[in-house]
Amino acid sequence: MAETGYDFQSDFYRKRLNAARAEGELHGRRTALLAVLAGRGIVISDDLRARVLAASDPAEIDRWIARAVHASTSEDVLG
Repeated sequence: MAETGYDFQSDFYRKRLNAARAEGELHGRRTALLAVLAGRGIVISDDLRARVLAASDPAEIDRWIARAVHASTSEDVLG
């Protein structure tokens, strides 16, 4: 989403925009993790995929991504 420089006056809109940005960032992290796992040829179960897609802590997802870079199995990443 391109920044327009416009300062929205509505608190409701600002809150919704910030929530949408945060969810977009989480989605990007989740997608990155799944891409790293796929790129390394690591197969994950449907249950673990659901766990990744439901994750809401950015720091936890970042830790998983860091582990995924060197992991051999999904258990190495997600425990």
